[in-house]
Amino acid sequence: CSFCSKPYSKKHFNQVSHLIPEGLGNRELISKEECNNCNSKYSKIDQSLVELFGPHKAYYGVKGKGKIKPFKTKSGFSW
Repeated sequence: CSFCSKPYSKKHFNQVSHLIPEGLGNRELISKEECNNCNSKYSKIDQSLVELFGPHKAYYGVKGKGKIKPFKTKSGFSW
């Protein structure tokens, strides 16, 4: 693993690890050098990035894992 140096085994490297979060529109760039444990751990950071870029995704019509979702702030403002 690139992060924790765990040696490769099919058991610990069987999840798809996106280099750029799938929620930001990435479907193709994946890493085969990230173990399942680190993939799960760093997916929390991925979610934060997706939320950070929410307004940009809505403005540019970027599809995440599903359809294009409108961006809404806590105060009710939406794009």
